[in-house]
Amino acid sequence: MVIIVSAAGQLLGFDGMLGSIAFGVLFPREFHMAVKLADNYYYLVRIVLLPIVLYQNMTNVYVPPLDRNAYMVAPVIGLIAVVGKLAGAVAAARFYRMPLQEGLLMGYLLNVRGNADIILLYLSRANGFHVSLSNLFIMASGK
Repeated sequence: MVIIVSAAGQLLGFDGMLGSIAFGVLFPREFHMAVKLADNYYYLVRIVLLPIVLYQNMTNVYVPPLDRNAYMVAPVIGLIAVVGKLAGAVAAARFYRMPLQEGLLMGYLLNVRGNADIILLYLSRANGFHVSLSNLFIMASGK
């Protein structure tokens, strides 16, 4: 269902993340049903869908030939970017007195998805859609 909604959205020119958010809104709120569904979909998402998405994202990236110095600097820049996003999200969470776990989840989402999806999450919550950050983390990571 998520794939169909995401594919339909992408055919119309929207980001595929909308399908995940729509599926999260449709996800049952009862604890036992949610746990049972999450357990049933764990292996499908983790073993089948996540590698497909990662491979598809990898094939769309063009890396031009770099000289030797650039190959040594690029991992350092990447590490600084990942740590900076994570530290910034945790600092913002502590400033607003949110739990540390929520800050770490937001930092994870910033590293995995990007700023546009975080803004979309904020707008959906501001307009009355109750999307749990923990459920979005489960959908994003397949865990």
